Amino acid sequence: MTFRPFSQPAYTRLDGTISTLAPARTPEVCPNPASPSDWAQKALAFTPSPKQKLILDDPAHRLILNCARQWGKTTVIAVKALHEAIHNPKTTIMVLSRTKQIAALTIHKVREFAGLLDIKRTRY
Repeated sequence: MTFRPFSQPAYTRLDGTISTLAPARTPEVCPNPASPSDWAQKALAFTPSPKQKLILDDPAHRLILNCARQWGKTTVIAVKALHEAIHNPKTTIMVLSRTKQIAALTIHKVREFAGLLDIKRTRY
């Protein structure tokens, strides 16, 4: 049995409506994007809110987010991590969290987005 994400992942937008993510073909959908937020829109069909776009496009190597519940922190960080991994393959990405469960949720989200790009799951 191979790992496949949910057939149509859904997420709740800030306005409370539920959206589904449309699958993209390959990471080359946007090979040299002007920004990670542009890549997310073209490759993952994820449209970030204006504040989420600021986080995605921030060039900082470390970020601390202090946001309300259900703001989309996990989704934004998952998109940012996947973008970095695809466009800079030798990069090491760390997920730090208060609990193992929250870190696992972030990694699951990255895998979900990678599945939309038909990136195979590998284990080392």
